[in-house]
Amino acid sequence: MRYAKFAVVLAAMLLATGAAQAVVTIDMLTVGDPNTSTMVVDNNAHFYWPDPSAGAVDYTYEMGEKEITASQYVEFMNSNIGTVVAYELLSSQMANADSAGITLSGAVYVAARPDVAINYVSWGQAARFANWMHNGQLAGATETGAYTINGAITDADLAAVALAGREADAAFFLPSLDEWVKAAYYGAGTDTFYDYPTSSDTAPTPAVSGAGSNLAVLGGSGATLPIAPGTLTGTTSPYGAFDMAGNVNEYIETTVTMFGEGISMMMGNAWVAPSGSTPYAYIHTNHDQQNDRRTGFRLAAPGADVGIPGDFDGDGDVDADDVTELCANLGDPAYDLDGDGDADEDDMIVLIETLVELTDGVRVGTRRGDFNLDGFVDGTDLALMKTAFGQPLMDYADGNANCDAFVDGTDLAILKTNFGFIALTGGAVPEPVTIGLLSLGGLGLLRRKRR
Repeated sequence: MRYAKFAVVLAAMLLATGAAQAVVTIDMLTVGDPNTSTMVVDNNAHFYWPDPSAGAVDYTYEMGEKEITASQYVEFMNSNIGTVVAYELLSSQMANADSAGITLSGAVYVAARPDVAINYVSWGQAARFANWMHNGQLAGATETGAYTINGAITDADLAAVALAGREADAAFFLPSLDEWVKAAYYGAGTDTFYDYPTSSDTAPTPAVSGAGSNLAVLGGSGATLPIAPGTLTGTTSPYGAFDMAGNVNEYIETTVTMFGEGISMMMGNAWVAPSGSTPYAYIHTNHDQQNDRRTGFRLAAPGADVGIPGDFDGDGDVDADDVTELCANLGDPAYDLDGDGDADEDDMIVLIETLVELTDGVRVGTRRGDFNLDGFVDGTDLALMKTAFGQPLMDYADGNANCDAFVDGTDLAILKTNFGFIALTGGAVPEPVTIGLLSLGGLGLLRRKRR
């Protein structure tokens, strides 16, 4: 499955002291394809989840491509250096040999192994990290945002926070059970779920490196601690997320009450888990302020604001640049305009005929061949095509009418079919006409191609 990848880069904030704060960047994947289907989720031996199905998500959202790393977590602690102790942002085990080796060096925290996935994390620490990201990495901004924590430290208080759920305007958050399961297992084009979050129905092979498919950081892989997320370059979930089958268990937002207390849940598998131990989605549990060598997390976010339909470059209008953007992302479901689950030449036609704004600022929609978007397919467009004919790396405005990056005879045929078209105000669509002049001009173009 192909996927959209968005780099969420937050602007650097200035601390009250005037020192610049480092920027944490999280690459996000779009999880679209609204669905109502679910898969069976399993439970560990001491926990009963009342609903054995999960994975139905009827909206678009974003999932972190990778687990949060030690370097990202250290930036979080250093940004909130004054509350590390009060809010228990540091677990003492993070200094261990089976973790990042985080220690205090002078006035800041450093990690001996900054690239590995952070582990020994509690639910409360992960939720505060999400708040910090929600607030633009502003120093001290850990208690509100995605979650209203307000000083909660105990298991009971953090469980109450978790059970209350995220705020409606949360910009970053821990994924819900449904969101995590869908991003890990759902095969979007088939409306079915894989058995494993490696785009496979076969148990993954334990590994700590490699570009092969269906690999996971599990017990038996030789791992002595979590590895750098994304090291297994050839193995992803159907949406492109790394390490959802291994490396660390990942906290999710979904929390339940059991025996009168809130219990947080984790998904995925960890570097110490036996190979093949999770044939299906498997729920692990923990207290909300408990952590161990297995526990880490990744963040999710709301779906990107689509704004104006067809405005793929986000500049507030729909023009030739958006056609170029679509053509550069063929196959990516984020650019699907006709609802068939992918982006292809048909979506280019939909964009040009129904969404593109013409240069007069009044009319919307034209035909392929109207390269200058003036509402006419005429000699001006033919001249544009003639200039670019035979050239590679050409965009729609140059005469590339079919997204193949070349201006050639195929584009000329499209222009010929639509020659004489006039886009009328109010949506009337006259039939294009073919004129002999086009054939005459086309011979000159074809001659140029053969030189």
